[in-house]
Amino acid sequence: MSGDHRQRADAPLAHLVEGALACDQAAWDALVVRLERVVWKAVNMMTYDPEVRDDAFSATWLRLAERLDQIREPEKLPGWLTTTACNEVRQILRQQTQVARLQGRL
Repeated sequence: MSGDHRQRADAPLAHLVEGALACDQAAWDALVVRLERVVWKAVNMMTYDPEVRDDAFSATWLRLAERLDQIREPEKLPGWLTTTACNEVRQILRQQTQVARLQGRL
């Protein structure tokens, strides 16, 4: 990781969110680098299944990309990501249960 990239990841969250909203790929990348451990910790607390963890991790970032313009307090983004990651794991597990039930009825 270059020094410039590390500096970007250390930037205030509000700056990174603003940059990402302006389609600055470096700002989005820095946001992910800065907060990826938060998301991994949340998904790892919820399940041991590596596929579910990977899917929930990806889905969490997708949700952020979809809703980035709705983030009013960027400093609270770690909490938002934690909640979203946990919700994504729950959703995936619910879907798996529903599929298993449907397959059992066939």
